[in-house]
Amino acid sequence: MAVSRFILVFSLLAVGSGPTDHHTGIARQTYQDLEGRYMSQSGTHKAANKFDPLKYLPAGASLSNPEKNVVFADLIGDGKQEVVIFYRILDGDKHQANILVLKPTTAGYERLWEDVHDLGSGFADPSGVYDLNKNARPQIVAYRIVGASCPGVLDIFQYANGKIEKITGDWVHTCQSDLEIKDLNGDGVSEIIFRPLKYGVNRRIYSWSGKEYVRTDNQHAHYFSDELQQLVGGLYEHRALPTPSRAVWCEQAVRIYLLQGRYIEAIALCRAVLPMIDDPELTIPNSGATTPAQQNRVLAFFELDKVKDKARVYRLLADAFKAAGKLQSAKNYSSEARKLNAEAAEKESRLPY
Repeated sequence: MAVSRFILVFSLLAVGSGPTDHHTGIARQTYQDLEGRYMSQSGTHKAANKFDPLKYLPAGASLSNPEKNVVFADLIGDGKQEVVIFYRILDGDKHQANILVLKPTTAGYERLWEDVHDLGSGFADPSGVYDLNKNARPQIVAYRIVGASCPGVLDIFQYANGKIEKITGDWVHTCQSDLEIKDLNGDGVSEIIFRPLKYGVNRRIYSWSGKEYVRTDNQHAHYFSDELQQLVGGLYEHRALPTPSRAVWCEQAVRIYLLQGRYIEAIALCRAVLPMIDDPELTIPNSGATTPAQQNRVLAFFELDKVKDKARVYRLLADAFKAAGKLQSAKNYSSEARKLNAEAAEKESRLPY
């Protein structure tokens, strides 16, 4: 089910008519399409009133995509449309991705609120203004572009208690990737889905509780099935993987199995992965060497990594048995994991740094 979104775009499929600003190409009225998304009317009609977003922005500000970066929506609920402007400043060392909200007045517009962020080079999809919860209370979704190691930072804002407030969930001050806004169960309310890092961890799902965004992975366990299939297929594929890739994939898969209550399959996967870690055809060092000295160092780290990987898998076995209610087996595997961690610590103390 599509998300209701207040967004301004050019569309050949637009129906009806409305005033269009020929100075900026931004239409000022919205309509609701058949899928429930709020789209702008566009065309070649004469502008009733011109709106120039740049005149409200500081020097050096720019819009990466005027069709998406300027949104008209009633944030307050008084029947009047505010203007939400997503803009950036890229000036030497100064990189900002900011949001400005303007309130309509009899003379035009005045500043209502602004969020200045000193990290980012702009905004990526799905940034915009959404009626995420189908309650006619639009939320500003800001997904700021950061860089390669941190693809983006997500913040969400909503008008409440007489002001615009940040309602970001417990992911605040962290990085997100693979961000989606999607209704996962057909109830008309959209979930926020993302991966908290670029790779090596599963996606997380958040839903609006009425007061805040809360983690709801367990309510949408089916969503992870496709990724689980890819992970398990990769683990059983007969090809060499560098440490700690196999253990990382194993943990991702096991976490999904446990979420779906598939404890036997989680245990079977861990038991299959353990011998793979010691198989020289399936596990290789994660770095190369060109000299004998480098070779010795790489091999020393390789042996350490393998011990750490096995400890990780034993911890997963303990978690799987605990989830299945087999507490004694969980205790035994937890003990094995601790022994391996102690062995890893001893090996690490003797590494040729």
